[in-house]
Parts: sequence; structure tokens; C-alpha cells
Amino acid sequence: RYEGLQIRIPKTVVIGTDVYDEFLEQFDIQELLATKTDEEVTTLLRGVALPAKVVNDLWAAVNELKGPLAVRSSSLLEDSRFQPFAGVYATYMLPNNHPDPKVRLQQLCQAIQSVYASVFWREARTYVAGTPHEVEDQKMAVVIQQVVGRQYGSRFYPNMSGVAQSYNDYPIGNQKPEDGIAHIALGLGHIVVGGGTSLRFSPASPTVMPQFPTAESVLRQSQHEFWAVDLSHPNFSLTSDAEATLNRFPLKAAQEDGTLALAGSVFCEGDDVIRENLKLPGPRVVTFNN
Repeated sequence: RYEGLQIRIPKTVVIGTDVYDEFLEQFDIQELLATKTDEEVTTLLRGVALPAKVVNDLWAAVNELKGPLAVRSSSLLEDSRFQPFAGVYATYMLPNNHPDPKVRLQQLCQAIQSVYASVFWREARTYVAGTPHEVEDQKMAVVIQQVVGRQYGSRFYPNMSGVAQSYNDYPIGNQKPEDGIAHIALGLGHIVVGGGTSLRFSPASPTVMPQFPTAESVLRQSQHEFWAVDLSHPNFSLTSDAEATLNRFPLKAAQEDGTLALAGSVFCEGDDVIRENLKLPGPRVVTFNN
């Protein structure tokens, strides 16, 4: 459809909602709902093995999927138009670089169990309480994908990530709601879905960015750090914190990696101008001007 542009989908494995149902049959749902902390819920669910047939399939996946893996929730309610659950449940980025495949399999199983556990975490239950749904209504599939990006030393991340929505509820000026809206960032999209700083624009008018009325506002409000998968700890400890396998880095690290050339600009303090020459002195900012 788009001449000169190659679009590829990462290798993907999907664990269906039937496995979620079968796994939860081993638990008393009311007990899970009564458990006090996210960590206790996660520990409880990790104490019971996934169905053997699923573990056998995951063994094949561990041997086939190379490089960091994203273990994502894919719930029945996440794409609801008026009460979307996107971002409510857990996503884990696994380095997937331990030399022992049995350890990699164990880490993958733990991540899947943690995604299931995130249905019963306090924040998710609070969100569900504000909708007509019940926690028991949820059906959770899990998507396992190769993380898009490249390795730079102990860091693994993409040049750009983000979220695009086909409908813009808050159009500005001549923008139309059906033009859509996008939020993009340097590095992993964790900074976008986690409510961090990203670049907001409508694809129909990409130069219209009212959040940046002046050069100084770009310095104050643009992205100053990025997220990457941390490859330096193959023996990581997976907690209910989805950031356990990630790390934040300053833009200086992106410039050393060569990735800032596509996304970064320089704020020239002498005349309050944003310039695209990274050889100039001054604070680095993320504008995607290039």
C-alpha cells in the first residue's frame, strides 16, 4: 500500500483466553480479590504451574524467538471504545538472554503468570469498579512478541515507539476528529503508555503542536530521557513492577548510540532557537524534526 515503506510484524505467539480460564480454575477468585497486596497476588499465582501443554508450546517458542521478548496482556475489554482497559494490565519486557534455555522458559512462564495476576492488582480492580464490569468478567489472552529495536551495548530499544489512535477527541484548529492522534517517543513505548513525556501530533497536520508554543517550552516539556530493555542482568528478579527489566537513560546515551540523530535537536540558549545540528553545544531535546 505504501511504496518504498516496508512494514513487518514481529514474530508472535498468542496464548488464548481458554488457558486463562483453565489456569484460574485452580484458585478461589474471592480469595484472590481479598488478597491485600499486588505482590501477594502475584506470588500466589506463580505458585501454581501453567498447564503442561502450554509449557511444552512455550519451550518451542523459547527456542525459536531470539532477543528480548514482550509479554503483553490482551484482554477482552482492552479495545472497548468508551471504557478502554488499554494500559490497565501488565506488560513485561524480558531480556531473554540467559544462556540456559530452561531459565528463559521459567522467566517467560513467570511473566505470563504475572500478567494473569495483574487482573487482580489494586489499580486494575479500582478501574473495573468504575465500569459496569466485574473482575470475574475479564478474559485474558497473552501475546508474546519479539521486541522491536536494536542492541547498543547493554541497552535494547527502538528509534521510535508510540501509540496511534484513529479518532481524536480533542481536535485543535482545523484538525478533524477522524484525522486521529499519535503520541511518539524515542526508545521503548513504556514512557508513552506510562503517562510520561511524549510528542503529541495529528498525522494530518504534524507540524501543529500547541504544547510547544516557544523554543523554551520545547526545552521544558519535551522528552529528556528514554527507556530501554536492560540486557546486563540475565538473572533478573521479576516482581509485580513491570520496570524490573527496564532502565532509564539520558539523551546523552542515545547520542552515543547514534539514535538521537533521527529524533533529537539542540536548544541554543544564546538566541532561544531549536536547531537540528547535534554538533552544536546546548541541551538536547526530542522533536523528531528530522
